[in-house]
Amino acid sequence: MKQFNLVLLNVFLFCGCTEKPTSLNEGNSVEIKVLDKVKNLEENLDGIFQFIDLIPLKKKQSFLLGIDKLVEIDSGFLVLDIKMNSLYLFGQNGEYKYKFGTVGHGPGEYKGISDFFILGKKIFIFSPGDQALFVFKLDSGEFFDKIIVPEFGHHLVPISDLEFLVYVSNNPFNANFNVFRYDFTGKLLASYFPFDPIKSNNMATISGFLTRQNGQIFMSQSFDHKIYEFDSQTRGFIPVFHFDFINKNMIEDRENFDLFLNPNFLINPESQPRFLMNLFLKSRKHLLFSFLFDSKKIFGLQNLEKTEVRFFSQATDSEFIRLVDDPVLLNENDELIFPVPLEGITNLDSDEKKSSLISNIKDRLNPITDDIIYYLVKVKIRENKETQIK
Repeated sequence: MKQFNLVLLNVFLFCGCTEKPTSLNEGNSVEIKVLDKVKNLEENLDGIFQFIDLIPLKKKQSFLLGIDKLVEIDSGFLVLDIKMNSLYLFGQNGEYKYKFGTVGHGPGEYKGISDFFILGKKIFIFSPGDQALFVFKLDSGEFFDKIIVPEFGHHLVPISDLEFLVYVSNNPFNANFNVFRYDFTGKLLASYFPFDPIKSNNMATISGFLTRQNGQIFMSQSFDHKIYEFDSQTRGFIPVFHFDFINKNMIEDRENFDLFLNPNFLINPESQPRFLMNLFLKSRKHLLFSFLFDSKKIFGLQNLEKTEVRFFSQATDSEFIRLVDDPVLLNENDELIFPVPLEGITNLDSDEKKSSLISNIKDRLNPITDDIIYYLVKVKIRENKETQIK
């Protein structure tokens, strides 16, 4: 798994641009207990994941620098590579179909991509450089429309066919809020989660997120210990999960970005840098989240029907987790998709078969052709029948 980049909130919520802030506490949110078991990292992930499939993504005379977001639809996989400013559609077997737009200044061309979402038969691509949504037809890739959205946003999700949310990672030029609600004419409807532009003066992309998971919208502020869900009825956010591992100093001084983004703080275990990072996936039964714990990036897998949380990290000898990138999708069937760089597959030791996951990947691997640019490994979360809640 590639190491995360250490380069480049507040306990109040504004429900609307002019309303008074509403104080939030844990309330009825679920506590995710990490501290007692976080040092018990799983090394053999065969007990957590069952291999399902290996899918090669194929596109001649091209390459991917990474897969930042993946959405599975009936016709295949939508794959976003932010570094390449590219969004592709691949078929169910990994064959290339088409690309949505390209970098440029003409119709249907954009300066870059930070996120996208699907609504009906259209796909909406957000370009921070253009401060606009670019709309394409999903079934053909044809450019359809452009909607001005005056935010330098990082993530966006649809609420309905009338409204959507934009997440901004503490950019002081964006009116000092983390989340904005817009309609599809580009009209600003509400702003949420104010921050102090003096203290929160950097874009902390290693922490914080806005994501839509199987119909639900979740958000967390940078370096926070809470996760909020958007309530479509009240048009506000409510806390639904909170974590026990974030140290007291970070909770009390969460907006001290000068300290928390300092590499000397982040890589020093004695500083106890502990916070939620930027990965959050949810199905009906499971949560998968990433967090920094004493300078180690760790993944937590929480079974929502039981008391257990299982942990894994690249800071172990796990063959599988060293091979793959961060997971990008968790569906309602509890199936996970991990991207795998081409060089990882080509460097697999042909004699090493300690892991059944690795063995299955090798068994499924066909000759590597020059049009393969990345792989997807699909696994299913195994049931652990212990620790059932009474």
